[in-house]
Amino acid sequence: MKNLVSTFMLVALVALNTITVFSGTWKQKDWQDSYSNGNLIANKENKWERIEDNWYYFDEKGYTSIGWKLIESKWYYFSHDGVMQTGWLNSSLGWYYLGENGAMHIGWIFDQQKWYYLDVNGLLQTGWTEVNNEWYYFNESGVMQVGWVFKDGHWFYINQQGQMQRGWINVDSKWYYLNNNGYMMTAWVYLDSHWYYFNPDGSMAQSWMNLGAWYYFETNGTMVSGWKKIDGRWYHFENAGDKIGSMTFGWLQENDVWYFLNDKGIMVTEWLDWNGEWYYFNDTGVMMTGWIGYKGKLYYLYSSGAMAYNTVINGYILDETGAWVGTKSNS
Repeated sequence: MKNLVSTFMLVALVALNTITVFSGTWKQKDWQDSYSNGNLIANKENKWERIEDNWYYFDEKGYTSIGWKLIESKWYYFSHDGVMQTGWLNSSLGWYYLGENGAMHIGWIFDQQKWYYLDVNGLLQTGWTEVNNEWYYFNESGVMQVGWVFKDGHWFYINQQGQMQRGWINVDSKWYYLNNNGYMMTAWVYLDSHWYYFNPDGSMAQSWMNLGAWYYFETNGTMVSGWKKIDGRWYHFENAGDKIGSMTFGWLQENDVWYFLNDKGIMVTEWLDWNGEWYYFNDTGVMMTGWIGYKGKLYYLYSSGAMAYNTVINGYILDETGAWVGTKSNS
């Protein structure tokens, strides 16, 4: 009689759509699972259980959790069959990372030799992301990038810590300049009262550069203006106006002194044949006037600098070469 009553009560419970307790088996109600190991389901409320190498969390009603679940201030994700998930999780909102203990990760993670960053909501970041006042760039897979990155028409440089660089950087023994937005600069840039030129690849120009005119850049990249001795020869570069820095050719007057730069820009010393006239420049490049001695002979240069020849200057006879050959008699 006792067995008959127990059987009747069990059938009645099933008919009322409640959970039937079977040792070590799953039962489903309202699309959620419950599990019994021979004890009452009530004993599993808000409790972790490891079943067949999988972790489950039973909620306040004794059912397995499905989807996101906040447990003791940490987020976990459970599959449709209630299994706690670990590793990468793709959802409609994006990618998340769940640690070995199932807890959703926030911040930096290093996985398979690659760095990733997850925001305060646990979402994997892609593109530009600011972290602690530093900018990082993550590709479409969320991998932190290092080195050169081309984005939105600009080149950026990311150091080995993943931080976007600004200002001067040296890469493979070449100098580059990145502005406040991180853009790699090209062409002319004015910095700290100096002009610099950056090649199309962004590398800083040094030495000679033909940019429609000839310019010279120091080893530190600063553009030269004024006088500069290069490989033992003197050159002059414009030091004012629109042509500043361009190499000077031809006649140059500075401080009431005349100089001449030949077709290679080299300052002339000694004799110059210019438009059929001869001029003489001393060792410092200054155009001479008046009487000068040259290789044991005397010559006379007018105030224009042109050499006198085939004439008499103050009683001194100058031949066709301009050299003094005698004195004119007064008789």
